[in-house]
Amino acid sequence: MKQLGITLLFVLLFWSCEKDRTGTIDPDLSVPYLLSASLNTAEVNIDTDTSGTSTKIGADAYRITVQISGKFLSNGIAPPYEGTISIVGQTSTTPLDEISLHVNPAVSDTVSFSQNLNFVLHRSDAGFIRCVVRLQTLSGSISNSIDAPLHVSRRNSRPQITAVTAPDTVVRPASGIQLFTFTVAVSDSDGYNDIKLVSFTQSSPSQSAPVPMFDDGNQQVDGDAVAGDGIFSRTVFIDSSNTPGQHVIFFLATDQTGAVSDSIYHTFTIVP
Repeated sequence: MKQLGITLLFVLLFWSCEKDRTGTIDPDLSVPYLLSASLNTAEVNIDTDTSGTSTKIGADAYRITVQISGKFLSNGIAPPYEGTISIVGQTSTTPLDEISLHVNPAVSDTVSFSQNLNFVLHRSDAGFIRCVVRLQTLSGSISNSIDAPLHVSRRNSRPQITAVTAPDTVVRPASGIQLFTFTVAVSDSDGYNDIKLVSFTQSSPSQSAPVPMFDDGNQQVDGDAVAGDGIFSRTVFIDSSNTPGQHVIFFLATDQTGAVSDSIYHTFTIVP
């Protein structure tokens, strides 16, 4: 019985050490370990800021100036320390910017750091921005990461649909299909990138789901001639099964905040 108790104790100790080595409890001691990171301000409104945190440098571009501070365990690794601070937007899949971090303190178990950050945001980047800090050793090992959040807010303007191009009459084919294209011009004073979705919906004679429109320059597939020019297009078709008569559709544009443009209606007639 005593031997069984010793064996169980050994197994439990071994399991505990293995769990520590996976990183679920103990940090990796071969690299510095970040403990904290924060900014000198947690929020800035790029339209109303007077503190110097936000400076307008273009039609929809703003330079953000903040200070980041934090602490990390050196884990016996001598200075200097190098790292990166990735500026990650709320909707971006890649960093908006990468900033080098340089720390050269006196040798200490717990190291404090502080550095000014300057990066550029556009109005469409407004939202929760993450400043992601990582350290790297001379051998290339990467530390854990830690976030310092910044909420960037702004006034918001709704997108505007300024022009619609669509046929007034479409002839229903006896066989096969008849192609035609809808195009709308859309603008947003908060910047082109603030336009999230442009679509049209048929409201009569029957209701349809919204159909997305594209500004991708793929004329063969979507009917759009030039990418990124603010003209959104969609090529559609009818066949012999479509109902003759008047058809009413309406166009909408939505921005990144969910604000919606005024609806623009268009009526066209399918003739047999």
